[in-house]
Amino acid sequence: LIAGALLVVFELFQPGFGVAGVTGGLLLLATAYGFTVLPARWFGLLVLCAGLVLLTVDVALDAIAIPTILGTAGFVVGSLLLFPNSAEPVRLSPWLIGFAVAASLIMFIPVMTVVRRARKPIAAEVKAELVGEGGEVRSVLNPEGFVLVDGELWRARSEDGTRMRVGETVTVSRIDGVVLIVRAAFSGNGSH
Repeated sequence: LIAGALLVVFELFQPGFGVAGVTGGLLLLATAYGFTVLPARWFGLLVLCAGLVLLTVDVALDAIAIPTILGTAGFVVGSLLLFPNSAEPVRLSPWLIGFAVAASLIMFIPVMTVVRRARKPIAAEVKAELVGEGGEVRSVLNPEGFVLVDGELWRARSEDGTRMRVGETVTVSRIDGVVLIVRAAFSGNGSH
């Protein structure tokens, strides 16, 4: 449950859709099946999920505040309430709960803050410096991929939608949010 939720939240805050979202979705489906077999309390699951939602809200607000405290408390209380404290063979270890809380806080506070800030639009001064700069394709642009420009790796999209191979030289035409729009750089003889 926790791993699936963390992967889905990570996917929500990064551009595109990929492996993290699909893997998280599959883990959540496996969790749903597991809860049909195990004697889980739905109230505990609801409180645990509310805690995860509050942690996600905190990341979206780009601040460590009241939702972090409430989300962490909800996460812990929900974990403790998830399985009954009866003679049932299924019980969550306090160590496992502590590890899951620590892993979630590490994921939500520093990691997701960095991911969220990386999505902010590029400053106007940086845009002016990058337009016209040359770079090199580092992953196939079909039409999106990554390029190395001015010593930094950037997400990029081919200006005309053409496929560009790794190693090709490109020039930055413009910037769309946090994605560089690039075109093939021309050599001195006028050919690509």
